[in-house]
Amino acid sequence: MKYLTFITVVIFTVLSVGTLSYAGEGSELFRLRVVNDYSGPVEVSLDGGSSWMMLGKVDRPALIFNPDAFRASGYIENGTVAATAVNAIHIKVGDSGADPVNTSEKSGRTISIMPRGTDQSKEPNSRILTNIEGGTLIFKEWSPFVGNKVLLEKGDELIQIPDDYTPSIGDRIVIPVTAPESAPREILFENRLDGNVYLCYSDAEREPVAKVLRPVKGTGRFGGTLFALPSSVRANHPGVIDISTSNVFSGEYSEAPLEEAGGFQIIPSRHANTPELKGVWTSTQWMIVGPIDENFLEGAYPLFRGLIRPGYYVDGKFGDSDAWVKLPISKGLNNYALSNLREFRIVLPPLEIVPPEETVNPPEISSIKINIQDKTAEIEGTANPGVKVQIIVNDKIMGECYSKADGFFSAKNIPVHNRNLITCKAIDPAGREGRIGKRISVVIPED
Repeated sequence: MKYLTFITVVIFTVLSVGTLSYAGEGSELFRLRVVNDYSGPVEVSLDGGSSWMMLGKVDRPALIFNPDAFRASGYIENGTVAATAVNAIHIKVGDSGADPVNTSEKSGRTISIMPRGTDQSKEPNSRILTNIEGGTLIFKEWSPFVGNKVLLEKGDELIQIPDDYTPSIGDRIVIPVTAPESAPREILFENRLDGNVYLCYSDAEREPVAKVLRPVKGTGRFGGTLFALPSSVRANHPGVIDISTSNVFSGEYSEAPLEEAGGFQIIPSRHANTPELKGVWTSTQWMIVGPIDENFLEGAYPLFRGLIRPGYYVDGKFGDSDAWVKLPISKGLNNYALSNLREFRIVLPPLEIVPPEETVNPPEISSIKINIQDKTAEIEGTANPGVKVQIIVNDKIMGECYSKADGFFSAKNIPVHNRNLITCKAIDPAGREGRIGKRISVVIPED
């Protein structure tokens, strides 16, 4: 099958000359295409655009750019991916010219690609809202890297997105996802004052790329972590690496208590002195890192550009132990959750792109559990991450819900009667339907 072909990127175990100046011009792994229209396809290509595989659809297109984007977008050039996360992809399309460090004005202008259910605002909007669940597909294994170029498809040509680009209905946005050909296997952070941050290529070969100016000791309420698996990367942009320590929230994100979120951030020192962030120097939820030479870290490879994607696994060593273990689950504000964390690492997987099963096969329901109370059913279970689950009672669709990034789904208040045959069916964001699951007989005694 065409879709089961794959591209292998050779990973070298030695550092080639010029790696630290990498700016997004490496080998193409795959490319994304988003058609900015109602029901426009969200697609991936493994062969340079010769063929495309649908991953999902656009629920609502973008019609304007955001003139007041997040401050760190000012550290990166126009026409590039400014942030990649489990709950957003931000694209920088313009710049006011303001200094992003020393003024209160934010300089970046962006458009964004967003997961299902994350934007309840009305048009016109700078956000392309998709039907893809946060923490899955283009918000995880098919996500781009910070600094990847963003193009417009015009007929048979790809052109650079123009400065101050305003999206129009039908625009075809293409992101060639590229990565350096010489990639480390992990990024190691020594969690102490004056500790080093290393790119590690092997047990014997590592290169310092930053210094730790303030270690992390606690966790805080970083809302995007609600979409991320615990002990994983939530986001990367020119001024942050965000790590999740909380579970994926099982309900609707708009209804999530802030105390359900948990994580910490790694930020560069100049960014840490901007007006919004000066408090980080006395807070425990941030690690602050500085350069080892005259070069700035903001928007620069390898920490804040070109190497980290959402979903990458994170583990640590605690106390005197030399065992690598998952970070502890920590939600809300906890100033001491990581007080004995000696070092931690971001594990960088080999850059081999093989379509995950959920993008080439119909989705499946893995398990179902039914609880009956007051003639309504609560149904929960597991399925492929990010699929719509239809609840079918006596051959009628009686409700639906969505599986999260961890595969868990839950539907409440499903009406049932005396005799019921209950089952579920999964439908992925591209519209592929799985088989109807095994019917479960539920009999409710009459009063």
